Amino acid sequence: MTKSDYKIQKIKVCTHHQNIYIMKLFIKKSEKNYELTDLPKYGDLYPIDVFSEMCEDGCIIDSDGRGYYATESKKSNILVDPDEFWTAEHKPEFTHVIWFNK
Repeated sequence: MTKSDYKIQKIKVCTHHQNIYIMKLFIKKSEKNYELTDLPKYGDLYPIDVFSEMCEDGCIIDSDGRGYYATESKKSNILVDPDEFWTAEHKPEFTHVIWFNK
């Protein structure tokens, strides 16, 4: 494995007893690190661009419910964060988000 086989998924800054730690979460580029299941009969399915606009406009926020990356026919187990969604880099294999209101 080389360094180019991985990409940074998220950088998180943590404080613990006045020390600051920077954690880098790496994912392997070539591995599928998620599962797909059939879409449930409930929930709202949005194209990525529409969902992103709704998040940017504040129409959907974290406390409204829970969302997952999806395709037109499958739901992944990857959670989306509405507060950061419109600025995040998205996985190209997903074209939609399925949203479940509380």
